[in-house]
Amino acid sequence: MLAYNNVRVEVESNALLGECPVWDAEKQLLYWLDIKGKTLNRFSTKTNLNQALPLCIEVGSIAIRTGGSLVAATRDGFAYMSDETGVLTAINDPERHFPNNRFNDGSIDHAGNFIAGTMDDFEKTQPVQFMRWVRLEVLPV
Repeated sequence: MLAYNNVRVEVESNALLGECPVWDAEKQLLYWLDIKGKTLNRFSTKTNLNQALPLCIEVGSIAIRTGGSLVAATRDGFAYMSDETGVLTAINDPERHFPNNRFNDGSIDHAGNFIAGTMDDFEKTQPVQFMRWVRLEVLPV
């Protein structure tokens, strides 16, 4: 049996659907989302405090942009996001014709493109797609 002596809980949360941890090395912050609870969380390793910022819609994934803000894949498509307030600025909604779909998991590729997949929020049979949005000035992996 393996023992993991170095594992500890950093954030105790009542998140409904906690996902998408993203580390910001420059700011020493761990961003993470509560998709169903509609919050962007910022955990500081300097203070050991977690700040939950309310969001207006479900956000499935985020990536850090050059200059410090975020890009997000949301229920309503791609958006820029303030990492200080959680305020979203819409970019494009490529699946507006699938009202039950939302963006879920996403990440950046080696070239700095943000790639995100969609899902039927009711987990039925609507089409699921992966989309790449380029030129969002995200930090490369």
